[in-house]
Amino acid sequence: MNVFTQLLLYFGSFFLLWEWLKPLETVTNTGGIHYFLAFIILNFLLAIFVPSLLIKWTVKLVYMYWSLYQMFGEGGIADFSLLSILIENLSNDFASSSWMDVYNLTTLSRTVLFFLILWVMCYVIYYWVILQKSIFFFLLLTLIYVTILDTFSPYEAFVPIIRIVFIGLFLLSFLHFERLKEITENRRISRKMTVLSLIIIMISMTAAYIAPKPSPKWPDPVPYLQGYAEGVYNGDSGSGQKKVGFGEDDSELGGGFSGDDTLVFTAATTQDNYWKIETKNTYTGKGWVASEDETNKYELDNLKGIFQYNKETVPNEKAEAELTFANPSSLIMYPASFNTISSNPESDFLVQSVEKERIISEQGEVNSLQYTYDDPEYKVEILRGLGSEKDEKEDNPLFQQTYTQLPENVPQRVRDLAVEITGDQTNRYDKAKAIEYYFSENPYVYDTEDIAVPKENEDYVDQFLFETKRGYCDNFSTSMVVLLRSVDIPARWVKGYTQGSYVETKGDKDIYEVTENNAHSWVEVYFPTLGWVPFEPTKSFSNPYDFTYDLEENENAAVEESDDTRATPAAAQPVQEEEKSTAKETKESGNSLLSSVSIDKIWIILLFLIALIGVLLYVTRQKWMPTFLIRMYRPKDDKASFNKAYKSLLKQWQRKGVEREKGQTLRQFAAEVDERIGTKEMSKLTFYYEEMVYREQYKREDSTVIIELWENLIKKASS
Repeated sequence: MNVFTQLLLYFGSFFLLWEWLKPLETVTNTGGIHYFLAFIILNFLLAIFVPSLLIKWTVKLVYMYWSLYQMFGEGGIADFSLLSILIENLSNDFASSSWMDVYNLTTLSRTVLFFLILWVMCYVIYYWVILQKSIFFFLLLTLIYVTILDTFSPYEAFVPIIRIVFIGLFLLSFLHFERLKEITENRRISRKMTVLSLIIIMISMTAAYIAPKPSPKWPDPVPYLQGYAEGVYNGDSGSGQKKVGFGEDDSELGGGFSGDDTLVFTAATTQDNYWKIETKNTYTGKGWVASEDETNKYELDNLKGIFQYNKETVPNEKAEAELTFANPSSLIMYPASFNTISSNPESDFLVQSVEKERIISEQGEVNSLQYTYDDPEYKVEILRGLGSEKDEKEDNPLFQQTYTQLPENVPQRVRDLAVEITGDQTNRYDKAKAIEYYFSENPYVYDTEDIAVPKENEDYVDQFLFETKRGYCDNFSTSMVVLLRSVDIPARWVKGYTQGSYVETKGDKDIYEVTENNAHSWVEVYFPTLGWVPFEPTKSFSNPYDFTYDLEENENAAVEESDDTRATPAAAQPVQEEEKSTAKETKESGNSLLSSVSIDKIWIILLFLIALIGVLLYVTRQKWMPTFLIRMYRPKDDKASFNKAYKSLLKQWQRKGVEREKGQTLRQFAAEVDERIGTKEMSKLTFYYEEMVYREQYKREDSTVIIELWENLIKKASS
């Protein structure tokens, strides 16, 4: 096997082995990956160009020591202080029999062990690829390894799997034709068939990449396993994956859930809005709990003011709504700032929890609810002016303690992120909007299934913000409340239902169907003298309430704000939100297309372009090859260059399929070529060549004729 073939095989094998190392930075705390990649390259180059085993081992050991010094050494490399530490670590680890437990090894010993593993893997690749000319088993192991990590870890393997399949198919075809070449003794079959295979692979991979993909037929097993491991959800032990819907226990958030199209109620309303059920204010690091004793109940008429905002500060429009339950319900959901509430059958209403703002029916389950309420129109210029001074309510230390509460163990990087996001803003409203926009402007993903559950020592918000960046409304809304509280802005977590799916319009009312899929959580921020204002951080959801600018405000700002603050009727259903995002989100996603292209995608594009250029060069070789060969091998007026040029001509005829047979003389071969092309040029050039080689006669005055003959023949051999 020639050097070029080995380089090509090792090049492909290197990228397959690289796919084993890339996930380590995501799923482990392994650093310095570039040292290990360089070690792999060094192994392959030594295998090709250095035959001496002693030199190979010496160079590898020296590189290993240099890499260890770069990662762990102190002082000068020549004092060998690291060597004594290394020997001590290895001796202690070996003596304590901790080699069977990698986690108990010192970092230095683990690094040495990792180098040795890579050393062995490089030899295994040499054995499989170079000696056995087979890479299928290694390719299969690589695919299994990457897909397992993609399924059970945060590592995203969509693009890596494309790379692995592309490189693997190319290597499989190339090695197959290498073996076929040995059987048929046809040296040209490998090159021709490999190029053809490369074209087929490129076309099929490109078609597969851009083709529409059907949704998975089987549910994601990870959330199910996580849900089963968690044990109990709403009193159902071992029930497996959770179902979407309103639940009272929010102390342990996390994990995925499956959709549920069960109809909860039908809403006929004159204005779009969310349907609140309760709020929670105590964040534990894992979820939300209520600190208030809920055994006390209060007359709603005496506490109706807590459910309303200051109508003198906020313009409003009178609205009506009627909720008809699919089944009699004890849940009382209500619009913001309602004025009257009645039910069928008639019932009195109590406030079960002032802190949670939860309403219950004194007579139990009801079939329908009727409301009159005020639909607010929030003036942005007014909101920007509020918050610099506290009102009587916010000046209460208990209020501040309640709505800026955070556990002491909230990671510092969460607090630092809040300061970073809001650092350029000067008022409460703009700070809240900056945090709200942060999720849509960064690569956070709305997902209801493949959601991680925080470990015992992990904070729910920290995990979402910095590790998984994948979740649903609970992740987004909880994170926004924690970020707001990190900069001392009073905020609370709200639960209920979105407005649901639009059905039809009857008279002056729009009809919506609200299912369990519409269970939702969002954020409310307190503004002095005004009250609680809703914000919607969840990606692909839109705030159903109006936020408007004064006509004197900047028009561009008004457009930007209004596009994001009014929901379309269909935008409320979580399961369908990805398809029903607002026009603003669609525009932003289009504008950020280039900025969101990952390095992996760029890598694929570059690889595709390189392969395409290679194919084009091969297909058009008849046009550029003669010029290349003439410039590279054109004989001069000396024996050495003529000898080299003649041999290059023979090789070019061989590439064309006119190969000199074993035992055939140069004159016989030249006559065969002349008969093929219908000239006597090959015989004339061969005469000059034999005169030079066998009789050592070479006349400089013949160089002009020799050069002309050679150029004519090289063009014909390349055509």
